[in-house]
Amino acid sequence: MWHVSDLRRLVVLDGDRLSIRLAAQNLVGADTTWLAGGARKQARALLGQGRRDVVWELEDGFDADVLGMLHGVIEAGGRLIVLKGPWTPAWKGTAVWPHAEGGRRMEERLERPLPEPVRIDADPLADQRAVVERLVRHWEVGPGIAVLTADRGRGKSAALGLALKGRGGRVTSPTRAAAAEVLRFAPDATWVDAETVCDAELLVVDEAAMFPIPVLEALIQRNPRARLVFATTVHGYEGTGRGFAIRFLPRLREQGALELTLTHPIRWRAGDPLERWVYDVLALDAAADGHLAGPLRTRRVDPDELASDESLLRQVFGLLVEAHYRTTPADLQRLLDGPNLRLFVFFFGAYSLFSGFGYLIVDPLLASPDSP
Repeated sequence: MWHVSDLRRLVVLDGDRLSIRLAAQNLVGADTTWLAGGARKQARALLGQGRRDVVWELEDGFDADVLGMLHGVIEAGGRLIVLKGPWTPAWKGTAVWPHAEGGRRMEERLERPLPEPVRIDADPLADQRAVVERLVRHWEVGPGIAVLTADRGRGKSAALGLALKGRGGRVTSPTRAAAAEVLRFAPDATWVDAETVCDAELLVVDEAAMFPIPVLEALIQRNPRARLVFATTVHGYEGTGRGFAIRFLPRLREQGALELTLTHPIRWRAGDPLERWVYDVLALDAAADGHLAGPLRTRRVDPDELASDESLLRQVFGLLVEAHYRTTPADLQRLLDGPNLRLFVFFFGAYSLFSGFGYLIVDPLLASPDSP
């Protein structure tokens, strides 16, 4: 049942560091997760886990990837509390010599208000149960390929583990830590290296979109008689789902792969405003316009124009997501705030028909910040 108390909330405290630290301490309990320096490493270690409240001090500046990771950690009814102020530096990821720091256009997106919650009454575990049952039935038939896709927080890894439980099998993922949730539900399964595993009878590939396509193709070739599952996050902070869907999924469909999807979140409630806000701020669901019609036009786009034109920004970033499997929100941050980048956009026909883009890393020894 949907309750207002289950909604996740965002709290941004802006001001003197000591004062807002004290204010944050008064808001949370002793078991709160607190991130400051080295937030990216700390946030990555939390992936796959659940937390009630998380406090994030922007000691290293606003890192878009950290926001993408933390949002998937916070449970229903929890809060993401962000501490910032005049003491907050620009994110060092955009600081390229000889520039001391980059811009703050990405950080300004934090000021966007949370949308109104959407009330959706649904059994959050119904999706998961159905997926587990269909995977088990699929494996009983014999060797074959299945694909499981889901947005973050939908219980994808848990569903894989529940289906695997008692069946042994092998699990691979970009890192062993990334498979921890699967193995927690299927302790009899064995983690294996994707580069070497062969002749498996039952093989689950979690976070498949984080692998290069040739590695995924090699897994099929080296395990021809396997009951094989490719599972991946669609709109995660990694930004990888689109590349997987465009480049690899069509090949699996040609081989008759079973396609499964988890829709309803489990860690938080459907219609959650924090999830929709993060999607908006980080453009996680950005997509390029695929139309190619009319005369070609090319022009340089200034970062301020990109920041102020949401439609153009989403098309530019959407194409980058589709072009490279390891694109993350930090790449959008570099486009907006990188002092060494020059963005050129290619249009076909009308303004809205966007085709492609390229950006240059300007050599500081050859060009000034004002160079064209």
